[in-house]
Amino acid sequence: MTFSTTDGPPDRIVIFRQSALGDVIMTQPLVDQIHQQWPEVKIIWLASPGVMPLIRGMQRPGLEIWPELKPRRWSDCYGLGKRLESKERTWMLCLQSSLRSNLTYPFIKAEKKIGWDSRRGKNFQTWVTHEKVPFREEHLLDGFLSFLPIIGLEAGLPMWSYQHKSEDLQQVEQWLGESGDWLAVNPSASKEERNWPLERMAKVIKSLRKDGVRVVLTGGPDEQEVQRAKELEALANPDLNLCGKTKLETLMTLLSKVTALLSPDTGPVHMARAVGTPVVGLYAVATSRLTGPHGKLEYCVDRWEEGLRDLLGKDPFKVDWHQRVHHPQAMLLIQADEVEKQCRRVIEKVGGT
Repeated sequence: MTFSTTDGPPDRIVIFRQSALGDVIMTQPLVDQIHQQWPEVKIIWLASPGVMPLIRGMQRPGLEIWPELKPRRWSDCYGLGKRLESKERTWMLCLQSSLRSNLTYPFIKAEKKIGWDSRRGKNFQTWVTHEKVPFREEHLLDGFLSFLPIIGLEAGLPMWSYQHKSEDLQQVEQWLGESGDWLAVNPSASKEERNWPLERMAKVIKSLRKDGVRVVLTGGPDEQEVQRAKELEALANPDLNLCGKTKLETLMTLLSKVTALLSPDTGPVHMARAVGTPVVGLYAVATSRLTGPHGKLEYCVDRWEEGLRDLLGKDPFKVDWHQRVHHPQAMLLIQADEVEKQCRRVIEKVGGT
């Protein structure tokens, strides 16, 4: 079902997508396409404070960004509803389906509330929305864009345009120095089960460095991420270890200047995709067709189907599209030789800058 727009578009659209990092990056094309087709409509994006610097780097006219912590008590939900009160015609896109967000939606007054279908709308989200996005086996980003036809707009190809700060450009230039092939390696995923063994990652790095490829380690300030990067540094002796030493916006600029990114399934994959940098993504817990660098999977190593068959005893053609291989051996299905091969492919094709 598509909402009738005979009364014209709404005065404003509220988008609720607070986190995680990769999901926020993938929300930006949705925001842009609404603005392109309805430039007169005000857009309010409710997002976590921690991702605000990145959203500001992609900010467009007519977009208001509200930093909102995840509600912890009923008064938080009520307070947000009061702050959003308006006589303007409001539609709401409920992109987040966590329990906290679903408990918040009833407090927000909107003429129309659009959410996920019953398979993707977790934690009883379908109870608090008016219309649902039909289920399809599609990439997460395409799922976000599927909200557009529901409100009467066309879904186009996703595009990003990030505004780098001059100080970030200068800092990255100091780090990387003269032109050449740089491989950024992000050792840690947001969940331990998606991490690839450091010994295998070190093997790839050492082999590439012998042929003149320079390597920079990246990652967030989380203690476990920093420790994991230190362990990899001891094993592989990369040129730089910047894990925990960059702001999000500086990392975005860094990823725009390297030749490629090697990473398991985590937020920086989508950051690299947004700035046009190829990704050698490592996938076994979830399929890259669902969570990989959108439309650019040619360098990914994907062992999801093998994991389903060999570790879970399931037929990949009969399981739910969102099925995860929650098994401690999943990432061990990815071999160092095949990852190195993909790294060399991308460096040969787009390197030499």
